[in-house]
Amino acid sequence: MSVRREPTYLSTDVWGALLLIARGRGKHADIQGFVKSTTPDEIADEYLREAIREKDPDVVELQKKIAKMRDEFIKARGGEP
Repeated sequence: MSVRREPTYLSTDVWGALLLIARGRGKHADIQGFVKSTTPDEIADEYLREAIREKDPDVVELQKKIAKMRDEFIKARGGEP
């Protein structure tokens, strides 16, 4: 996954709110155990995931089915998903 260098938000008030929320969360350990600060992009991603699950749960189910089909396709050809 790549990290954007510049925030891509349509309004500065949204960016400012995300920045405040991120700073309020403080530091946490990532998957590798390194301590890091929460970023506004992580907050935005979390909120968008919640909104998608709430508003369009069928999209989440479709993505799961597509991922399963992709893995089966790769395995059928001798690869590892």
